Amino acid sequence: MNIDCVLIRYGDTIAELEGRHPRFDSLYGYSEQYEYALPKNSVIIGKRDRWSKQKVGEKIYYTFPMMRKSKIASRLTRIFYEIYEFFLLLKFRAKIVVVVGGPIDMLVPFLHSRIFHIPMVAAFHGEIPPQGIINKIAAKIANSPNVFAMTNGELPRDQLVALGVKPEKIDVHRVYYPPEFFAKKPIEPEIEETDKFKVVFAGRFDKAKGIMDVIEIAKILKEQLGNEIIFLLIGDGAMREQVERKISEYGLSEIVKILGMRSSDMMFSYLSAADVVLVPSYIECFGKILAEAMISGTPSIAYATGGLKYQIEDGVNGFLVPTGDFNAMAERIVELYKNPDMRKKIAENSLKIRDKYIDIKETLGYKLKKIVEKVLNG
Repeated sequence: MNIDCVLIRYGDTIAELEGRHPRFDSLYGYSEQYEYALPKNSVIIGKRDRWSKQKVGEKIYYTFPMMRKSKIASRLTRIFYEIYEFFLLLKFRAKIVVVVGGPIDMLVPFLHSRIFHIPMVAAFHGEIPPQGIINKIAAKIANSPNVFAMTNGELPRDQLVALGVKPEKIDVHRVYYPPEFFAKKPIEPEIEETDKFKVVFAGRFDKAKGIMDVIEIAKILKEQLGNEIIFLLIGDGAMREQVERKISEYGLSEIVKILGMRSSDMMFSYLSAADVVLVPSYIECFGKILAEAMISGTPSIAYATGGLKYQIEDGVNGFLVPTGDFNAMAERIVELYKNPDMRKKIAENSLKIRDKYIDIKETLGYKLKKIVEKVLNG
């Protein structure tokens, strides 16, 4: 069975088709970009936490249950489905294979592309530190003549270059925010009209995003600012119950409000209404919420980790503090609270990066479509 393209990526492709996958970090997300870029005769393989298959028109969608609670189960499951992925590639014999993920995700598709001399797009979404044999192999893959290498930010690009990849081989793609992202929509009146200093966190409720650090910060600032400050938590996740228990234990229910998920077209309204946005991520290749806060004209404070260091110029258009130092993050919040002129200056400088994210030609979808069409047109 011959098809035009196989795309391998993370995410539950079937849930996204059915609108059951909650998203709030990008109005023009990767799902829309893939649909724009791929020909009708394509197979899309997603990696998530369940098995599913569905055909829509000429496209076939798979979801692999790659994510498991234990490390051993995750590794065994990955081995099985990587083998299954190879057999699917043999079955469909695509004219081009596209992989969006980390170094380990590139191995099987590259082996297939070498055997059958098929062009491959390797879009690296994540950090690629110099340690580890798989990362070094990934660099060799990126350097291969039949591979189009891409990254979702400057950090993985620089890491690939440090591993020996030629800079001219790497194309950096960016997120895109259409005009409708900046359309102001009504939010809760008690939030929009309050005189309290509003601190917003938006993201998954898990350890990597630093959600528990936000609660520790709220505890510190309650002692310093009392009810003059309010924390608004946008999102959800596996740690929600733990977050709720800690809020109750610390007696923070008056100043910490969990709003839950919000649609992507509402994010500008919430972020622009905030006085400061926190991005306490411990691992982050590129911070979408950080970018959205900055183009919304709101001062941001982030941990100096991963790609976040590339997005903020400390003290100019935001603040960076050492990763895990929530006390330093709390101090920056107080500094912004006490200094309206500083908030205004930081906000004005943040807005200057908006032009960086309003060009659709810089997106993965646009660049990917050009590559696929070039291959298919011979």
